[in-house]
Order: sequence, then structure tokens, then C-alpha cells
Amino acid sequence: MVSKCLCAIAVGAVMLSLPGCDSSQPQQAEEAAAKLNGKTVAKWEREMRYDLGINKSTLVYRDGKTFRQWEDTVSNKDGASNVRLDEVIERPAENPNERRFDFDEEKQSEYFTLSAAGIVKYFSWEGRQFANLQTTFIDPGAMTIGSNVQVRECTPRQLSAAAAQAVRLYKELLTFKDDPEFGELGFSGADPYTSWLARIQALSNREDEAKVYLELNFFVGDVLMLGMEHVGDFRDRQYIEELERKIKAGLGLAFCE
Repeated sequence: MVSKCLCAIAVGAVMLSLPGCDSSQPQQAEEAAAKLNGKTVAKWEREMRYDLGINKSTLVYRDGKTFRQWEDTVSNKDGASNVRLDEVIERPAENPNERRFDFDEEKQSEYFTLSAAGIVKYFSWEGRQFANLQTTFIDPGAMTIGSNVQVRECTPRQLSAAAAQAVRLYKELLTFKDDPEFGELGFSGADPYTSWLARIQALSNREDEAKVYLELNFFVGDVLMLGMEHVGDFRDRQYIEELERKIKAGLGLAFCE
């Protein structure tokens, strides 16, 4: 004899326990799933630049998918607003107690993270954080409601000769950029500095630059500027970090790292 008893139901990544095992359980399960559908996961607000108003975001779980509903409230006399509902794609998060959502399925997508503490962070595709916000509401189950993490499929790219040379020059730069001699003399010193400069300048033409950017999402000039930033006593650490992050993000996309 097979028991028809139902004591729990899994909805998304949430296991909902249902009281008792009686004839009303199937109906209770349906009601529980219906309650979760359309459930608000979190809400937050972000002030727009130049006093243009406030961007209000609501993260919603609906029909097995996660959506961000956002409304731009424009600061003008008629109080106009723009409301949209866009699906966001959940990806593996880098930190525990945090969820990551891409704004679209493109390989170069801006994304945001939501932490259990109610902190929302916005990032550019190469990982540069440009906003840090506190939620105005977060559901106690926000770390599990409707979780459906999608691992992006990736195939390493076959690089052109120009892009492959840019990668080699970047890796070569890493071997000497912190040498005291290079910091003092720069590209006016002996090899490998002078030959490196000559090779990267030979790559800095319109055709090769286009190929490198198309395949690696950074410019040959970014690698050159990273080398330049390590010459002399002054180091613009923020600019160096931005260049390194951009280059590493491009390499990560190209080689599925």
C-alpha cells in the first residue's frame, strides 16, 4: 500500500514543511506554492545622479524565475516615472551568504549581489564595484527563495595572432613591472624593457587593436599604460587596480577562468 501522505514540498530551493498528514495536505501544498509565487525577496533604493530622482528596485520571485522590478522616479513637476520588469540571471556567488544576479545573459553583463545582511552591491562586467546600498526590506529567506543558480557555459576562444601576442606581452610585463631597475629607468633602460616596448608599440595599430578588443575586451593600450604606471616614484594605485581588473576580466572570459 502506497501512502499518499505529504508532509513537505520543495519550491525552488525552499523546503516548506506542512503540518500533519491528512487529506487536506495536497491543497495546503498548492496554497504554499502559490504564496511563494510572486514573493518579494528584497527592496532597495538608489539616488540618481544630478538630482534626477530615485531608482526603486524590487527583487521578485515569480513562476520559477527571478525578476528585478525597477522604477525611476524623476524629480520634476509632473512626478513622471518609468517602471520596468526584467528577468535577472542568478550565477554562482563568490562569497557565502550572498547571491549574485546578472542583468542579462551576455558574457559581459553588469551584475549585482545581495547579501544576507541586506547589502546590495552593483558591479561592472569586469568586476568594478560602483554602488553599495542598504535594502529597505529583505525577506528572512532571501538567500534561498527561488534559488536557481546557472553556471555559464564557456568555450575557450581561439585567439588571433594579435590577441595571442597581447596576452604574451601582458604576462611578460608581470615578470618585470616591479623590478627596482625598471621603476627607476623605465623603458629607456636595457632589455627586456626596450624590446617589450617596441613589440607592444608594433601591436598598437588600428587593425590589431580592434582584434585584441574584440577577443579580449581590453586594448593593447591598457597593457602599455599598466607598464607606464610602474615607472617612476608615483603610482596611481586606483588606476593600476582598474587596469589589472579589466585585463584579468578579459582573460577570464577568453580562457574560461
